[in-house]
Parts: sequence; C-alpha cells; structure tokens
Amino acid sequence: MQIKSKGRVLATLIIAFAISFSVSHASGCGSCTTAKASANSTELNKNGNVWATLNGEEYFTCPVMKSEMKVADATSFSVVDGEKFYHCCPGCEKPFQSNPVSFLKEINLPANVTKIDTDGNKHFRDPVSGVEMEVNDQTVFVDRDNSRYFFSSAKTMDTFEKSPDRFLGKLGS
Repeated sequence: MQIKSKGRVLATLIIAFAISFSVSHASGCGSCTTAKASANSTELNKNGNVWATLNGEEYFTCPVMKSEMKVADATSFSVVDGEKFYHCCPGCEKPFQSNPVSFLKEINLPANVTKIDTDGNKHFRDPVSGVEMEVNDQTVFVDRDNSRYFFSSAKTMDTFEKSPDRFLGKLGS
C-alpha cells in the first residue's frame, strides 16, 4: 500500500498556482515558462502523458519534472513513436528526448480524477464505493499499468486490488 507523500501536496499546490495564474514556474529544469492555459485546444493527441477529468478538461504530467498542468495550444511537447508527450517547459524536451523510456516508466497518470477545482485541488471518484472526494495528503492510491487510482479508504483500495477489472469500467460513469 502506498500513501500519498507530502511531496505530492507540493505538486498539487504548484498545479493550483500554474493553472490559476499561468505564470512561469521555478522547478529547476532550466529556463522554464509554462504555456498559458487555453480553452481552445482542439487538436490534442489523446495518447502520451495526457489525462482528462470527467468534464473533458485535459491535463498532462511532465515526464521529466512530474509537474501536472493543463494542456494548452502553446504547450511544449516531443513526439516519440507517433505519440505526443507534453512538457512543463522547453527545458524538459532535451532530457526527455535523450531517454524517453527512463522517464516514462516513472509516470503514473491520474485515472479517476473527476475535476480540478479553481484552487487547483484534484477531486476523484472512488471506483469501488463511488464516493467523490478531494485528494489530500492522507489519500490512499494504487499505481497500476502507469495509472494512479485514488481511493476513499484503505478498505476500498484493498477491495479494488483483489479484483481491479471488476471496477475499472466504473471510472467513466
């Protein structure tokens, strides 16, 4: 069992800051600037490191810095084997392109996030109980097949782990 670390809380705060203010981030990967969030992102590749909330808002997890941001038209990206992988900044392109496999094996994209509120907080629907909650530093989760599933309790997480296929179909409903 894994418990969300305090480092993930910091990542959530970074998301809130970047989404709310569309400002440059200071994550240490070079001369980084984030792209402005845009509601007009029409030609997006559904593959790669993109994940979506139930209302269709698309976000990505940078494979280098692990930061999470909203996809925008001007977001920096690389193409690997025909898939588009977005980056938090242009400074992450070169390290990712030099060895994409090493970065991608460490990514677990949120699988059951239903929305991100105006403060940048993730909300999820437990695939077992159907309960909707905000992700916090006590939220339990399972990483499976490069996806992260959040749960309302250790009990529902254990139920999921015994028979995950039984619950995976419930995520989109």
